[in-house]
Amino acid sequence: MIQIETLTTITDCYQEFVEQLYISSFPPEERRNFKDLMPLCQSESRQTFNLIVKGGKPVGFLISWHLDDFVFLEHFAVDHHLRGRGIGKESIRLWLSMQQLPVVLEVEPPVHADQKRRISFYEQLGFRLYNVDYWQPPYSPEKSAVRLLLMGYGDIDVIKQLDAVTGKLRQIVYR
Repeated sequence: MIQIETLTTITDCYQEFVEQLYISSFPPEERRNFKDLMPLCQSESRQTFNLIVKGGKPVGFLISWHLDDFVFLEHFAVDHHLRGRGIGKESIRLWLSMQQLPVVLEVEPPVHADQKRRISFYEQLGFRLYNVDYWQPPYSPEKSAVRLLLMGYGDIDVIKQLDAVTGKLRQIVYR
């Protein structure tokens, strides 16, 4: 059974797991420098770091931002060795059941099989893909913006609310 634990700090017993999974799951342009991640989680009340636990062991994580009108799922990853076993779907379903606002996330355009599979994964969970021109702002000055697509879950129309959604992402998440 999957459990989701909210962490305010990553203890030594989880740090190596989280750091390796974070760095191996997201390209450098699509993530923060790891050393900046936990201080942000501790200082930013709108950001939540959830550890996914199964059988008492960490198997993944979710990083989200609770914004005024929606929750932004910034990063979600499951241990590479455990993928394809339903842990991701079970985790997202459980996490979604805990949310009281619609959810927005970013995905890479469906060019390669992995990207198509990722979009299909979220669509099977009830997310809608919005094919709008969107560039993820850079996480830091030395990084570049990345062309991504937005997906939404729940009572949100990302196209109708595009300026509000992307404005909050730029202002609060990417600063």
